Amino acid sequence: DNLLLDPHYDRSLMSGITADADFGNVDLVSNTSFLDRHLKARFDASQAWAGLTGFLPGASPFDFSRSIVSLTHETRLSSSGGGRFEWLAGLFLSHSDEDLSSSLTGPDDSGTIVLARMEYREDRASEAALYGEATYRFTRTLSLIAGARIFYASHSVSAERSGLLVGAPSPFRGTSTQPGVAPKLVLSYK
Repeated sequence: DNLLLDPHYDRSLMSGITADADFGNVDLVSNTSFLDRHLKARFDASQAWAGLTGFLPGASPFDFSRSIVSLTHETRLSSSGGGRFEWLAGLFLSHSDEDLSSSLTGPDDSGTIVLARMEYREDRASEAALYGEATYRFTRTLSLIAGARIFYASHSVSAERSGLLVGAPSPFRGTSTQPGVAPKLVLSYK
């Protein structure tokens, strides 16, 4: 039996816009999307409290929240005339923020509410890329495709845990970056 209610909350906003244009022999497509999502939940951890902490059983909420905000954009140009030679070129941008927090609390043997475990984490990720591709058709069945994607990605993390079950607080901060080029070369026979 639960000693506590288990309420849950999930609010999402998703939106996007796409623009298409035809400039004769060149097509343009541009798309931007946005996500804003917030989740909150409480779980009744009362049945596990004594086993986790060694204290007497009691009402013990495990609270959880997560927030995600993301923005993505892509614009690309491509040839539209057909023929032996076709090409495309584009730009891609993305950024996301994600926050996560959780806590487990409950009574000690005197009835005082104590923090058994708390965790907080922030993730930030970004990426930017330029890409292009060209296709030359030698015949209806044989073509050569060459292209590349030049990109830069970064990810940073900040996290902290504390509480009776963790011991000493253990903060963490880290960042990674990755620049690169992804080439493409394909000889296609259909």
